[in-house]
Amino acid sequence: MPNVISQRFESFLSFNRYRYLWVALALMVVAIGCYVFAPVKTEHNGGTWFGYTLGVISVGLMVWLAALGLRKRLIRPGKWSQKGRTSAHVYLGIALALIATLHTGFQFGWNVHTAAFGGMMIVIVSGFIGVAIYATVPSKLSENSGSQTFVELKSQLDQVNLQLDKVLFELDGPPLKLGERVLKTDGVLVSQLRALFSQVALPVFEQFRDSIQQARDAGAIERDLSLTVLRLTQSKAALVKRIRLHQRYKALISIWLAVHVPFTFFSMLLVGIHIFAVFYYW
Repeated sequence: MPNVISQRFESFLSFNRYRYLWVALALMVVAIGCYVFAPVKTEHNGGTWFGYTLGVISVGLMVWLAALGLRKRLIRPGKWSQKGRTSAHVYLGIALALIATLHTGFQFGWNVHTAAFGGMMIVIVSGFIGVAIYATVPSKLSENSGSQTFVELKSQLDQVNLQLDKVLFELDGPPLKLGERVLKTDGVLVSQLRALFSQVALPVFEQFRDSIQQARDAGAIERDLSLTVLRLTQSKAALVKRIRLHQRYKALISIWLAVHVPFTFFSMLLVGIHIFAVFYYW
């Protein structure tokens, strides 16, 4: 049975019976039809009357989609719900890619006009990546954390550390050294890049468990003590993994936003320069 978050993800794509998908398809069909049959005197390019028309539509869509992105924190029911805005953002972003391409007349060069088009396409492609992230990460984040918050997971880890610290003084030799490493191992990572690429299942826990079992088999530690240490080690290993996965999923979203949002403003700046250059040299 799909979880609630997956259902929500699916519902924004199918929002209101795919309203924005049909709107986007209609825009693209009309744009392609006009591109094929429009009576232009020269070959298609951004400088014809039809090119200007598509350019105005492209800028309008771009500004509107950027505004939708800025307003996405305002979750309200009805027409402008979060799902409605997200659905419009996805489907009309696809339409924008086609309309802007037709606006260029497939004429590109080493100039600010192509740079503006390229910047816009980077934003759209990063948007597709964002859709993929939001399709998978929130459900994984929910599955990993369960009903617990990050603060609750960290508090639980601190409690396990306190219990583990109390039993480590009864160890000696290699188990004690490995136990000290386990005790110092923290689930919380200081940077998003480290959270993204660091291991979530650390080998030191398995090494410590093997050391405890070997010491117990050799009679170096009591059975009850070994069971307590193994239970606490297993609990800490599971908590560290959950905390690091939580940070990894959060880092994926944050890093994507750190790319997508600045590139949105940068591409709009390039489009502004493109428009200024067109009218300045007109």
